[in-house]
Amino acid sequence: CPSSTEAYSITVAGVTPTTVYNWTAPVGSSITSGQGTNSIVITFGAIAGNISVDVSNECETVNQVLPVTLASCTFFAGGNNDGFTTNVGCIQNLNGGSAFIAGPILGSTQYCPSSTEAYSITVAGSTSTTVYNWTVPAGSSITSGQGTNSIVITFGGTNGNISVDVSNDCEIVNVSLAVSSISCIFYKGGSNDGFSVTTVGSIPLPIELISFVAKVESGLVRLSWATASELNNDFFEVEKSAEGEKFLPVARVEGSGTTSQGHKYFAIDESPFTGSSYYRLSQTDFDGTKSYSRVIRIEVDAVPEDALKLYPNPVRNGDVLHFDYFSEIEETIKISFVSSSGLNSYSKEFSVNRGENKLSFRPEFDAKGVFIIHVQSSKGDIALRLIVL
Repeated sequence: CPSSTEAYSITVAGVTPTTVYNWTAPVGSSITSGQGTNSIVITFGAIAGNISVDVSNECETVNQVLPVTLASCTFFAGGNNDGFTTNVGCIQNLNGGSAFIAGPILGSTQYCPSSTEAYSITVAGSTSTTVYNWTVPAGSSITSGQGTNSIVITFGGTNGNISVDVSNDCEIVNVSLAVSSISCIFYKGGSNDGFSVTTVGSIPLPIELISFVAKVESGLVRLSWATASELNNDFFEVEKSAEGEKFLPVARVEGSGTTSQGHKYFAIDESPFTGSSYYRLSQTDFDGTKSYSRVIRIEVDAVPEDALKLYPNPVRNGDVLHFDYFSEIEETIKISFVSSSGLNSYSKEFSVNRGENKLSFRPEFDAKGVFIIHVQSSKGDIALRLIVL
């Protein structure tokens, strides 16, 4: 309703103390409180539009938008015996019942000891005189927000309830949320390391990750990473997700145990999602302890099915390989073969004409196994999988 005040909030997985929230409201409306946090209060004007928030950390910015429209509203200021209340701050429905309704507490039900989490509540019928009195589990503390509809909690290690008494001049409504602690290892990231220096106790860092990069090579995604040192590192797993939340395993790569020397690794996703794909590294110690890298995002375009055909596949070492390659222009292309170890074992250049080209040659492979064929042209890089028997 024009001139009304409403609360809005957003919950973000992976939020940290450095997460930034930048809200915008429709023209003519104003953000009364909460700018810079995950929960705001808006006093609306008379123009429909979007409520938008940019949520950002050191790696990326995510935008969420909620369209809002105007409703036709009639406001009543009660008098004696008119069916409404004369108490300031009390709101009743037309049947005389309470319209002061508190929603659930929004926030995680599990927490890591010593972590910081945000919680909020939306109350229908709240006014400027509404009072919020929060309580938290023993050993935890309210870092900010006491007295408002959104708080930040620094947790101890005791399970319990987050509770809030929401009151106006007429009534008090209590809402609570049961929370419990989980076992966690904390990492506080450094520049471009993907992992971090440990901040809990004196637990040593399992690996020092220098880089984690994803690159589209036509229909495939090549993922590479490098470490400066490793401690009890059993193996890595590359994981992917279409929406950045539920991750699936892509490939397992053995780690280097304990070493102070740098190592480079790579893996290939042969069936990436078309469009946005999200990748992360899972690192597992010999005792089963896991830790995760930052999440990276990459855009994957669909590859034309008829741009390159290769046969026979599988092929025996020493046999002739045939390529059907379609080119839009006359140019020179380069065909390279990369082994599963990441080594470039063979490459050859060809002059191609505009249109369909049939190419044949007899490459010599240094081993049997899976090879990735890269065809580099002015249009980019096309990649195919080849099995050598």
